[in-house]
Amino acid sequence: MKTFIDAATPPATVPPGVGGVLGYIGGPEATRIWTLAEWLRFEHLAQIPVYVPALIKDPVAQGEAAVRAALALGWAPWQKGAGERAIVFDLELGANPSWWALLETTVANMGFVAVCYGSMSTVFGNRASYVFGAEWDDIPQIPAGQTLVGCQYEANHPWESTLIDFSVVDEWLVLRAGGGPRHGAS
Repeated sequence: MKTFIDAATPPATVPPGVGGVLGYIGGPEATRIWTLAEWLRFEHLAQIPVYVPALIKDPVAQGEAAVRAALALGWAPWQKGAGERAIVFDLELGANPSWWALLETTVANMGFVAVCYGSMSTVFGNRASYVFGAEWDDIPQIPAGQTLVGCQYEANHPWESTLIDFSVVDEWLVLRAGGGPRHGAS
């Protein structure tokens, strides 16, 4: 397992022991999208893109938009070895299994794997193949569950004039992160 952080406004550096970042690449519900300069701060770490969809909007169009945003920043589809690069979809408290199934299939058909993020109280209602749960109990562990690949365990931790969230992710998800510098939109 590796510790990752995420933040609406990313810090300049990460706390000791952090091995990766989750950063925002778009979505109709995104509070703020990370700039290329912000991504470049973390080129030495594992990086996972996060898209914040709206459950009331077309899942196919949002899956396509998320993949285009990831491609524009340099994540590559159809990676050999570990498998496709992951895109985390932040559903918070939302659950709609038929909507999720369409999004997940769209993303897979474009060479990526969709990971469903949300509160442990609702995220399993999406029946996602891969789940990134949130349970703010300050315990850095992934609870038992065959579809869980990560868990956000602490939210709103003050760091460098911003607030960061801490998560742990398993090896499966770490292998599906990107690395190196992100690229500008082409």
